[in-house]
Amino acid sequence: MILITHIIIATAVAKPLAGGVPFWGLLIGWASHYLADFIPHWEYQLISLTEKSGNSLETEVKSASFKEKAADYLLVTSDALLGALISFIIIAPINSHQLIYWFLVVLGGILPDFLQFLYYIKKWNFLKPLQTLHNFFHSKIRLKGSLPLNLIGVPLQIIIFAAAAYLALLR
Repeated sequence: MILITHIIIATAVAKPLAGGVPFWGLLIGWASHYLADFIPHWEYQLISLTEKSGNSLETEVKSASFKEKAADYLLVTSDALLGALISFIIIAPINSHQLIYWFLVVLGGILPDFLQFLYYIKKWNFLKPLQTLHNFFHSKIRLKGSLPLNLIGVPLQIIIFAAAAYLALLR
């Protein structure tokens, strides 16, 4: 699932508690990420990563040019920043407490993917249990790759995003 959708799902779940304890914002965002990953979804492919034999524990950073790595970083950063901006508009924090809460909701919504990326590039053993947990929750149905799967996956990703944004705006 792309980061913008994870952030908006976390926002939809956390918005009713926007005046709440910031720690809960982080926890709600984090938990929503894993629950959202249960849903079959599309995700973009990063040029600089390669998955061996369908096992994400064996994903590696491949030799990529500076231009390819920069394109990946730009894509991921744009995805996260756009999601954070939309979340900010939806939550509309009016004081520093709500601003911290909003930031932690956004952080929690994308933290599992960030830790996954760290695991891929560093292979730190202490992150392996979190990656295993991420794999456990992640849908085994992959809606990416070939054109027919993208024709299903991309619209489904848009529908999931729109539904989460609608729910967030209702509250």
